[in-house]
Amino acid sequence: MKEYYTYAYLREEGTPYYIGKGKDNRAYRDHKGYVFVPPVDRVLILKHFDNEEDAFKHEIYLINVLGRKDLGTGILWNRTNGGDGTSGATLTETTRSRMSQSRMGSKNHFYGRKHTQESIDKMKESLKGRIPPNKGKYAPEESVSTHALYMREWRRKQAEKGQTLIFLQFYCRGAIGHPPQSKSRFFSKYNERRIYYR
Repeated sequence: MKEYYTYAYLREEGTPYYIGKGKDNRAYRDHKGYVFVPPVDRVLILKHFDNEEDAFKHEIYLINVLGRKDLGTGILWNRTNGGDGTSGATLTETTRSRMSQSRMGSKNHFYGRKHTQESIDKMKESLKGRIPPNKGKYAPEESVSTHALYMREWRRKQAEKGQTLIFLQFYCRGAIGHPPQSKSRFFSKYNERRIYYR
């Protein structure tokens, strides 16, 4: 099976504005603000390759032929000449920390801004029907906290006992079906629906 491929993002009129190299579903994933990912019908898989090196060569060739807007040589929004991907790269903790600091607070491109309701609705619509990649999967025990393991075991035991979930509507002043005092600390003073085991 040919694992790597090159792809193009197309404008509405059909001309390419970005060329990339990827594997798996890379062509359809967000590029973290670097380039806009178009609808699926405007993502074009160009050619598949047995190895990453050949895919990089094809990417470089296409960018060279079509040219870059930032250099005034063509129609692509690519910021590099290609062949510089980071597939399989492992970042050190120092690098991760530096990258995180560079995006905090006012350094973040979205700092102080909010999504409009229209944008929120569009994002909701685009996610409908998608199956989360981690659905039905559990993290291995060595990678989760002690508390998470305790809660996982506690829920299993409750299920074995056949205890049922009940819903309580807890209010700021008074409660319907007030829980025992020992459980009340799990409830917010604000109006909200909570779940606990009877």
